[in-house]
Amino acid sequence: EFGLYVDLTVEENIYFYADLYGMSRNGRRTRVDELLDFSNMRPFIQRRAGNLSGGMKQKLGLACTLVRPPPLLLLDEPTVGVDPVSRRELWSIVYRQVKELGMSVLLSTAYLDEAARCHEVILMHEGKRLGQGSPESFSEPMRGRTFRVTASGLGKRTLQTRLSAVPGIVDAIIEGEQVRVVTATPGLPDLSAVSADSDALHTQPADPIFEDAFITRLKGDQASDRTPLVSESRQAAIAISENDAVIEVRDLQRRFGDFYAVKGVSFSVQRGEIFGLLGPNGAGKTTFIKVLLGIVRKSGGAATVLGRAAGNRAARARIGYLPENLR
Repeated sequence: EFGLYVDLTVEENIYFYADLYGMSRNGRRTRVDELLDFSNMRPFIQRRAGNLSGGMKQKLGLACTLVRPPPLLLLDEPTVGVDPVSRRELWSIVYRQVKELGMSVLLSTAYLDEAARCHEVILMHEGKRLGQGSPESFSEPMRGRTFRVTASGLGKRTLQTRLSAVPGIVDAIIEGEQVRVVTATPGLPDLSAVSADSDALHTQPADPIFEDAFITRLKGDQASDRTPLVSESRQAAIAISENDAVIEVRDLQRRFGDFYAVKGVSFSVQRGEIFGLLGPNGAGKTTFIKVLLGIVRKSGGAATVLGRAAGNRAARARIGYLPENLR
């Protein structure tokens, strides 16, 4: 799993790879210390690899690979399931190898912001090459076809839904309090169907980014008659009530020995609500979900799901669950 030995500690994994690469004992200490420091793994050197979060395993796997720096590094979607902070740290490690050691890197990724970091990219779809060049060579031809839109009196999700249905708009995505749109041809199409009050709509040009070109090419560079994933009528039908909680959590705790994976967490989730648990890898998000499912027992506090105690068999039968790692 991740090329790691789950029963060995972080430090033992790195030294084991040093042994495999035949590094001398005199030269390895400096390199290991360097890897522990710029991967921010030093606080976890005595933790078993099997007890690390997915993102931390990715960083440890990269550290093990770089114990003896190779001239060519192949990265196959290295940041899947990795939080934004750890992604930055991982990229910092890669950039450092390129700058200081002249390492070449071949990266496969589904994250467009990562593709934009590359010197050159090949855009692929269904096994075929759709284009090749620098990220700028993709984005610059999109100038004049990207805009930000706001509408007084309309929520951003409603605005996104309406813009998505306008002929001539290829893509509409929420960006902060605005909606970013990409058009099939230069200029904005007729937006009269979005709002009856034309003065309520506010539009401004936006600088094109690599993602705009990717989405456009993937959709055949044509506007689509697609149906929005969530219609306005469906959005309105889901009423959120404070008395209709599907999850209730009060001072929830989960302890592993002296280590608290979850400590003192309280919240409720209402019917029809999308509720997010946000935090870096290792923050306790997965442990929390496993407690709600009954896969892991709580150490303290209270939790109910669908009106029953967390882990109740009848409640669990009504829950859909997609784990973080299917391997």
